[in-house]
Amino acid sequence: VTGLIYKFIMVPLGIEYLQTIVFILVIAALVQFIEMFLKKNEQPITFDEMIISGKFFDTSVLDELQIPPGMNLQNNELLKLFVGDFPVHTLIAGMTGSGKSNLLHVMICNACARYSPDELNLYLLDFKDGVEFAIYAKPPLPHAKLIATQADANYAQTVLEYLVEEISRRNGLFKKFSCKDYRDFRKNNSTEKLPRVVLIIDEFQRLFEADANHVMELLEILTKQGRSSGVHLIFATQTFKGIGGNNFTGTSFNHIKGQFGGRLALRCSVDDSKDILGQNNEAAAELNIGFAILNTNQSVRSNQKFAVPEAKADTVKQTIQALRSEERRVGKE
Repeated sequence: VTGLIYKFIMVPLGIEYLQTIVFILVIAALVQFIEMFLKKNEQPITFDEMIISGKFFDTSVLDELQIPPGMNLQNNELLKLFVGDFPVHTLIAGMTGSGKSNLLHVMICNACARYSPDELNLYLLDFKDGVEFAIYAKPPLPHAKLIATQADANYAQTVLEYLVEEISRRNGLFKKFSCKDYRDFRKNNSTEKLPRVVLIIDEFQRLFEADANHVMELLEILTKQGRSSGVHLIFATQTFKGIGGNNFTGTSFNHIKGQFGGRLALRCSVDDSKDILGQNNEAAAELNIGFAILNTNQSVRSNQKFAVPEAKADTVKQTIQALRSEERRVGKE
């Protein structure tokens, strides 16, 4: 067979001609491989497309918040993080450069686009080295009751104390109106404004630089009573290693970690992937930048991979301006 190929193909056509054909085929295969790689890693939706996918302020938080963090890669539909009865609170983990801050911007802007300030209030807290939330201060995001940047642990502790007082105030309100919880109150008092409250802290491990025992006491109240009062926590970190508290005295964050049923993981170490997604769940260690995983029961089968669009600073500012214009328009009606 080799002799026939040489006699009837290679000799008539010439070796150089065949070498050229082989070279072209190799290049074509390489181009196809690159296209497949790019398609695999391309973003199926832009930030603008996510924001305009629904009308502004058209949803109620009576039953829950539904916050789209990105596009579900399994069905090419908007993925939704539910924040309400379950999961009540959410953890986010991602190493430096994984896109954690970008994900927070996507979630904040999408939540605010869907819910009016009468339905949703945000408390945004960054620590000393953080300036990500400063973009929501000028012009001010209508939903933001607090925008703290470059804060220290003692100030953050006062924010926790304030929200504990807010839970107490709400519980008193429910008792006054003979309601058992937030949903019952909203359902039976439609004229009373009582938005859901979401505290978002980036690098939340810094909380424990203050009085760790007192911080844990406050977090115990917030995590366990937040569901019934409509107060929710979204805490983000680069790693769970060394997060404060003391396992032996019961003041470790691990003692309340289970209260955070929502888990969002960007690219992180194998250990952190297991910490946030569940034992033997190493999927986050294999993620590319721009992609993340949502999991609410810590089993590998429950991993929902999604694409996170890029939230550029100028686009975020435009979104804030649009939200402010919508707030003014609604206020005039």
